[in-house]
Amino acid sequence: MLKSPFYKKLYLGNNTEFDSISEEKRAILTGQLSLICILLSIFYFVVDAILGSTSSVPEYILLATIGVGSLLINRAGRTKIAKNFLMVGANVVVFITFEREFQGTGSFMFFISCMLGSFALFGFEGKKYAIALSLFSLLLFFIAYFVEFDFLPKTDFTAEEAQLNFVINFTVASTTAIVIIIFLLNLNTLAESDLIETTEELKSNKKRFELAIKGSSAGIWDWDIVNDRIFISPQLMTLLDYPDVKYANIDFDQIRRVIHPDDLKQFDLKLAEHLNEQKPFHAEMRFKRNDGSYVWVLDTGQAEWNEKGRAVRMVGTIVEVDDLKKAFKQLEEQNTLLEKTNEELDRFVYSTSHDLKAPLSSIQGLVNVAIKSKDEVEMTECLRMIENRVQTLNGFIAEIIDYSRNSRLDIALEKVNLRDLISELIEGLQFFDRSEQIHFDIQIDDDFTIKTDKGRLKIILNNLLANAIKYHDWSKDSQVIKVIAEDHNHSITVKVEDNGLGIDDELQDKIFNMFFRASEKSEGSGLGLYIAKEMVAKLNGTIGLKSEVGKGSCFFVNLPVHKV
Repeated sequence: MLKSPFYKKLYLGNNTEFDSISEEKRAILTGQLSLICILLSIFYFVVDAILGSTSSVPEYILLATIGVGSLLINRAGRTKIAKNFLMVGANVVVFITFEREFQGTGSFMFFISCMLGSFALFGFEGKKYAIALSLFSLLLFFIAYFVEFDFLPKTDFTAEEAQLNFVINFTVASTTAIVIIIFLLNLNTLAESDLIETTEELKSNKKRFELAIKGSSAGIWDWDIVNDRIFISPQLMTLLDYPDVKYANIDFDQIRRVIHPDDLKQFDLKLAEHLNEQKPFHAEMRFKRNDGSYVWVLDTGQAEWNEKGRAVRMVGTIVEVDDLKKAFKQLEEQNTLLEKTNEELDRFVYSTSHDLKAPLSSIQGLVNVAIKSKDEVEMTECLRMIENRVQTLNGFIAEIIDYSRNSRLDIALEKVNLRDLISELIEGLQFFDRSEQIHFDIQIDDDFTIKTDKGRLKIILNNLLANAIKYHDWSKDSQVIKVIAEDHNHSITVKVEDNGLGIDDELQDKIFNMFFRASEKSEGSGLGLYIAKEMVAKLNGTIGLKSEVGKGSCFFVNLPVHKV
């Protein structure tokens, strides 16, 4: 659909000037989301008409107006204004709808779609706008949740209508979120394609560069092998910053002394093969400049042999390839990263689709049971289980956002009181089943303050503490979780130790893998420890595990920070 000229014309009009493909795709997405708003207003209007309700018609008209307005603004080439108009307008419509309907209809879930849409539309370049709009969504949610406005009349729903609205709202909001996630994955694939094209272009440039070197007269050297004297051209002396007089006429040993020690063996081997076996001489090595620094050079040469087959003279060129070597090193790193990204992306798409479909299917089944049931107790239990599935899905989406932010956002250093942070995390985990039975032993000084990325450290420790609670051994007389911090001058170590179930030795190497679950009974998405590992790596730290089945586990995080 994105490649169809008709749809491009519909979304963009005559607006064809974009700085990048990703910018054009985001402009198309703006048009698509505008059209979705229009279609949603029509869809909900038809549904309400079938149900005999007309109380929400003003919201549908407003949503359609916002969609049409945003589409027209986008077609006029003012994509940034269209994005803001669309997201602000959509948030206002969701706010009004949520304020008028009681929470059981699930209309609040569209705030999540709005937040995801903000990041998809503005991307990393416009992260300030995306964050601002996300905060705006959160603000409207809390206002609607805690404040009642008398001038907004409440919509009167029966229990059956509320359940139906919940299913519809959840399905539409989830589908919208999935569409946005697919768009982001598509952009990632586009970036990979660009990287592959860049790789091929670099290889092609290297070939052209080598041909240019062979035809160049710069950096010429001429070695009189019989008398062991080497002439160096002014261009080469300029390249290596050598004084003209001192290095105008030198011997072979002087040349060897300016070659990096690690490259001497390869240089001697290639030179011997050329002089004795007449193989081509072509060597990359590091030459020492006059200031003591080293620079990568490409050394090529051709010898001349006498009638006895003895080399008597050799002429060649030396060209600086320092930038090229750095580019290839960067290319190797990018290729390694690309392989890792492709592997993770395959697993991510497969597991994400499974983990999104599972709670949706479960909710659909529970809704069917609740609709058919006449037992109030059974219906209440179904609603409780539906709420649990929604919380699971929300938690999974939060983990996806954590994973995405870790790769996109820069490290933000700030002062953190470690004991206060641990206490805050433990308090936030009190909703876990039977967590009140666990004794938390925090062995950290009150003034233990460090400077690090608080957001990432909070997610790392929260995941470790949550795991320690989830996999505790309730058959033991007491349940204890210890949190210990150690100062090593240039680094700190935080340990989360429990006397829980423990982890089998053969599983410990896999525990930090993406989507790894030790068994089908394991809770969670399998992303928690993987995200913790990736965030620790982002902070240039290490994370490890010591565990014994039946005795418990100890996770330790080492970070290169200083105690404040």
